[in-house]
Amino acid sequence: GMHIAEIAERCAVDVRKLEHILHLLCLRHVFKEGPPQVFANNHLSEALDTGKSIIELQKEPNNKHNRTSGKTAMFEIRAEGSKFSSFLLEGLTNPRMKSSHEPNQTVFQYVMGTEMTFWEYIAQPEMDYMCHRFNIVMKGWDVDPDVTILKALDWCSLNKGAKVVDIGGGVGSAMAPLAREFPHLQIIVQDLPGVIIDATKVWNDQLPNMVKTAQVIFQSSNFFESQPIEDASVFYLRRVLHDWSNKYAKSILQILCKVIMPHSRLVVAEHLLHPACIDPLHDTGEGISGYKYNCAPEPLLPNFGVAHELAYMTDYELFSGQDRTLTAMDDLLQDSGWHITYVRL
Repeated sequence: GMHIAEIAERCAVDVRKLEHILHLLCLRHVFKEGPPQVFANNHLSEALDTGKSIIELQKEPNNKHNRTSGKTAMFEIRAEGSKFSSFLLEGLTNPRMKSSHEPNQTVFQYVMGTEMTFWEYIAQPEMDYMCHRFNIVMKGWDVDPDVTILKALDWCSLNKGAKVVDIGGGVGSAMAPLAREFPHLQIIVQDLPGVIIDATKVWNDQLPNMVKTAQVIFQSSNFFESQPIEDASVFYLRRVLHDWSNKYAKSILQILCKVIMPHSRLVVAEHLLHPACIDPLHDTGEGISGYKYNCAPEPLLPNFGVAHELAYMTDYELFSGQDRTLTAMDDLLQDSGWHITYVRL
């Protein structure tokens, strides 16, 4: 452990204020105290450690989350959500926001005093830390790697060179398992220019061969304007639609309808919400292959209750977005010219 006076000196903060905050964290079992005024890490606080010294962090704060799994960056972003959740009432009652589903009229703008969307805000040069941190979270190389994409389709059935387009793919972490398992596919990761710069760096660091051989390429693209790839076998949307209200999600989907070929497929990877009560008339998945609603056992709520709290808050606070129930997702897709053929859980 370390005495509070030394911790405060190293961090260049007021010792009394820091001690008060550390005591508060200890109440939540983050850090431990013993003997008095001596604090040490425990399993929870160690999860916040990026493995860098205080000297490194003070010298290059923007590199705090570099070469990490992304867990600590994710925790930081979630913590910032507390700022916005304090103003949920204003989001419902403020004349400008209460009936709006626009991405620049959310609780985020109310709190931050800006007219910019969340994405525009973090894209500013002075917000480089926020933008880079968000991309690190999206990277997710080591945090529960998402291999579910391997079961999304029969990838072996696609011809050599078949194009798989990861739309709004961030740094392309979802494509890593696919690229490893199915090297015959041509993978294209699309996102805004700043994100693509980070994506290229990540892949050059983690999987440089795939970049050198052009098995995986990166393309700057705005999914609201056009889809430059007109001969894709698969379009992949992972955790994109939940960032947008129906108006904008529909626009994304309709643009894809303009460039699909007869054999093209759309894979949507999203979290499906369930009601807090059992409702046999809704979200039963009737007529949709592969769907099964697994209720939590009592005394938990059928949808596992507070375990899914973030799915109801973060998207709404930041983007006017929403995770959707199966019924809502089906309605959105049908309104946009698509229909669900299979659900894989």
